[in-house]
Amino acid sequence: MDKVCAAMKCAVLIVSGRPQLIGDRLPKIDALVASWLPGTEGDGVADVLYGKRSFTGQLPVTWPKSEAQLPINVGDTSYDPQFPYGWGLTTLTKAPTGGTAALRVLEAAAAHTRSAATGRALVTKARLLVQAKVGQNVTAAVSKPFADADHLLLTGRYAAAVKKLEEAYKAA
Repeated sequence: MDKVCAAMKCAVLIVSGRPQLIGDRLPKIDALVASWLPGTEGDGVADVLYGKRSFTGQLPVTWPKSEAQLPINVGDTSYDPQFPYGWGLTTLTKAPTGGTAALRVLEAAAAHTRSAATGRALVTKARLLVQAKVGQNVTAAVSKPFADADHLLLTGRYAAAVKKLEEAYKAA
């Protein structure tokens, strides 16, 4: 990985059943894909890597920075992961622009929606806006509200989730 990524742009594919400790290598790679044990058929992963299908994914667990953090869970007083619960990117839609003003508009829309699908879509747009600003510079100040937003989303509290994402955006 070190030789290839030093010579050209590279995407690193991790095939595992849990997060791997790779923080020291992140600055050297261009893209990281966690495929979470795709089984014997690798077509789904290959289709994404070669652009035949859109990419989308979110972490179902928190990705730790070091072994010393294990176990790591949302709500821990020292929650400072490599990537927080719910982190993930997509090529299905572009990240919106507009910063905190856009987040306030998304929050207002989320406060008035009665549709779960619309609420989830609004939170997803806010999440993408935050991730676009943060990039690989994930800090504890970003991780906590980001992960909290995902929990609020799961309980149908869309406006509160966007508000937490605005907190993460401001911390970035």
